Amino acid sequence: MKPIMRLILKSFRKFTFFAFVFISCSNTDDNNNANSELVCGEEILNYSGTICCVTGSELANPGENLTYQYNSNIISSVFTWEIVSGSITIISGQNTSVVTLEFGNDFTTGVVLGRAVGDEICTESITINKR
Repeated sequence: MKPIMRLILKSFRKFTFFAFVFISCSNTDDNNNANSELVCGEEILNYSGTICCVTGSELANPGENLTYQYNSNIISSVFTWEIVSGSITIISGQNTSVVTLEFGNDFTTGVVLGRAVGDEICTESITINKR
């Protein structure tokens, strides 16, 4: 085989490999988030897989109290809430699907985790930033 043909064939193989990798890879996190947003409303019980969502404002003022809700299609769930980071306090609702949080005077950002344990376990977090 002539050297130019080898070079073309080698380049074609590299191109084909990278094209295959590029086309076959997708950002599944984006797809899962999109699916999660679509079914976190009234369609959540009709979703075929396990899904959970924490809904509420992603913005808060220091000193403010806000309510957040955990939604899931897990049957017979026991709920827990956890403050992962930030100047945030649970003031009511621990072990229920609805929690009220108080944002401290020095609040700038934080992460809150909602978890349901039942037939399965599903955990979801929400990042909240200062308004």
